[in-house]
Amino acid sequence: MNYLIYFILFITIPCGFFSSKIAGNKGWDRLNWFLAGFFFNIIGLFSASALHDRKQREYLRLIAESQGINDDKIQINSNLKSQYLGRFILPKSSSRLDIIEKIIEIMGTDFAPNIDRNKVVIRKQPYSSYRQLILRNLKGSLILIAHGKEVSQSEYEWFLENPPSIPLPDILLIFRSRLTQFRRSGDY
Repeated sequence: MNYLIYFILFITIPCGFFSSKIAGNKGWDRLNWFLAGFFFNIIGLFSASALHDRKQREYLRLIAESQGINDDKIQINSNLKSQYLGRFILPKSSSRLDIIEKIIEIMGTDFAPNIDRNKVVIRKQPYSSYRQLILRNLKGSLILIAHGKEVSQSEYEWFLENPPSIPLPDILLIFRSRLTQFRRSGDY
């Protein structure tokens, strides 16, 4: 019984309080987030910290209005193709080297020395016409991702994008290599 009282006093109430404080500072209802933190403890606290800031959006809107920018001038582009660095169309029979040459043509010749041609990977999604080409530099870091989408029976359209800062597959590869090194060392 004492453990339950200590748990409520030292875990649930502080989690509820801090969840309420964090969410309230971001413009959300404090009571709801106190209850979320109280009942879900650490999960409620992490959820409150991951909320977007409603006050910040309001401030940004006010700043934009004070500078003479209204909603009519702001265009939100829902076409995802415009977010890519470049795009091109190649036949399905194109090899990796053909795709890389086209990427170098779009990105510029100074991009070519950075590519490790031995670490080029093409991922194919099962039961899908989607392809993904991953380019790495000589150190093994991601430098470019190309997404291929079937546009006809004989062609793919490729879209180039910058990779995320720390992609999850790279983290898993690093973990796997460290685990392999650990197993080989015989220290376990």
